Amino acid sequence: MFKLFLIFVSFLYLEASFIKEGVEAFKNKNYKKAVKLFFLSCEKNNPIGCYNLALCYAKGLGVKKDILSYGYFMKKACDNDLKNACFDLGILYEEKLNNKNKAKEYYKKACLLEDKDACFNLANLLENDDLFQAIKIYKVLCKFNYSSACVSLGVIYLEKLHKNRESIFFYDKACKLGNKDGCYNLGLIYFKNKDYSNALKYFSKGCLVYSDGESCFNVGAIYFIRNNNKKAFDFFKKSCDLDYEEGCKYLKKLNKK
Repeated sequence: MFKLFLIFVSFLYLEASFIKEGVEAFKNKNYKKAVKLFFLSCEKNNPIGCYNLALCYAKGLGVKKDILSYGYFMKKACDNDLKNACFDLGILYEEKLNNKNKAKEYYKKACLLEDKDACFNLANLLENDDLFQAIKIYKVLCKFNYSSACVSLGVIYLEKLHKNRESIFFYDKACKLGNKDGCYNLGLIYFKNKDYSNALKYFSKGCLVYSDGESCFNVGAIYFIRNNNKKAFDFFKKSCDLDYEEGCKYLKKLNKK
């Protein structure tokens, strides 16, 4: 992934000879030459050069692996409005340096540069201290079919705001967008309300379309409740085949009958 992404971003700046030559050197595994060329490009405030150089420091290719140098050159790229760099800095501060405030700062900048993943991560960090701002961001993302944001809205409306109707709406949209968590969570709402027909509908989609082992298990559980042991067996087996442990346990129980 590192190599491919490095080449991909460079295509935006083929007119910059240092970048072009650096990518060729990188492709030929001449990492020290690549680092030198990316450094020269970065000195000219080319954000792609700074970004590629940062990635070399992250992986220890052509230079000694160094998180401080990675952060320094990634910041130079972000300061020149490269959204990928701002997003990666957010990841660095959130996951490696445990600095949520700095992570928010860089996610926000990347979000303003129209990086949807950064917007999502920003909303996720905002949930604990500014829930309604997080909802606002999630709603924009969900409107533009970012399915994980729709799932997050479903969770918030169900667990924090206790509004089932809104939760069902967002889970349903996520499911229709191909998000298996949306299908599973919606199936779970119906299952808990003993609306097994609707639960079966959404668990079946999660199982048969998205190969989700837990959804398959729940389909089996519904058929088991309905005393249809043959179908229950089939879905417990499918769940087990998808490495869901509970499916394997219930499969053994049915085999003993």
